[in-house]
Amino acid sequence: MWIALGVLGGLAAAVAGAGWWAPAGMALAAAFVLVAEAGVGRPGVLGHASAAGGTRDRGGAENGGATGDGGASEDGDEVRDEARAETARAAVAARPGLPRLVDGFARAARLAIVVLAASTFAAYLAPDHRPAVAVLLVAGVAVADVAGIGLDAYWRRWVGGLLLVAGGAFVAVCLGVSPVRSPVAEPGGIGGPWAVVAGVLSAAALFVPVLRGRSRRTVVVGAVAALVVAGAALYQLGPLRLGLSSTSLRDVFVAADAQPLVPVLGGVVALACLPAALTAFGTARDGAHPSRVVSTVVPAAVAAIPAALLAPPAAVTVAAMLALAEFATRAATGPRGARRVAIVVTAVVLFGGLLTRL
Repeated sequence: MWIALGVLGGLAAAVAGAGWWAPAGMALAAAFVLVAEAGVGRPGVLGHASAAGGTRDRGGAENGGATGDGGASEDGDEVRDEARAETARAAVAARPGLPRLVDGFARAARLAIVVLAASTFAAYLAPDHRPAVAVLLVAGVAVADVAGIGLDAYWRRWVGGLLLVAGGAFVAVCLGVSPVRSPVAEPGGIGGPWAVVAGVLSAAALFVPVLRGRSRRTVVVGAVAALVVAGAALYQLGPLRLGLSSTSLRDVFVAADAQPLVPVLGGVVALACLPAALTAFGTARDGAHPSRVVSTVVPAAVAAIPAALLAPPAAVTVAAMLALAEFATRAATGPRGARRVAIVVTAVVLFGGLLTRL
């Protein structure tokens, strides 16, 4: 769900910065997330415990929270996870302020996913009334959360499967029709070698927030599916046209003479955005305040404002910044070692690449 949201709301921004190299950035994002989250407890968890620099994911011990596959870890993994949590708690014992900072970035990063989902949903389905529709979606997600509406592992698998089928259909449409070349000449590149590097780094950063927190299997399968969809869209539109509009995936159907399928794309947008917003909001809200009302109303109000103001490219940029900040601060509170340094340095480099497109 989150990965599909990233493709819908972030692919155009990634292509605008990296051109034909955008898929390389997406692959780099997947590799970074797999390395940075290796052994970090159960997939989808904000933090193994608040003392270790995070908060417990909604869904707790049964997590499926937002993994997409809902699989539970085995007993051996539980023992290793608890050992890692104890190590993390010891590492931050002398720095009691850092866990709160990590927790704050973690919650903000999840709310940024809610903002991205609301903005993307409104941009595709109600572009003339995007701010109002985005705010209404955030409000609806908050009401659904209070009502206890959520997706268990069974329904998450169904949603994930349907999105994979939709991705396959999209690729078939793109490859089944010869691309119509734009009357405007496509640029031969996006600049010199440094411009290419900056573009790849920015594309990678934009996909970090939707890949993080998944199980390893979900990251691999989702990243491969996203790469195939991105490649097909680039083949059909080219980087110039694909990067022009935040809803350029809709333009793919027009270019492929498949306008009757545009309403189907609307269904796919709803299928990706609504569950992603619901799971992200629940994760951000969980344990934020003893009062259920306060812990729901405050995050909803915080998310509604940027949802109304930010178009998808800006929303995914903010989400990427917060996700990278969370990775860096979480690594800083972890055990010392080469892996910790590598995660922090890579997060900073990706953040720098993101700044080049501002």
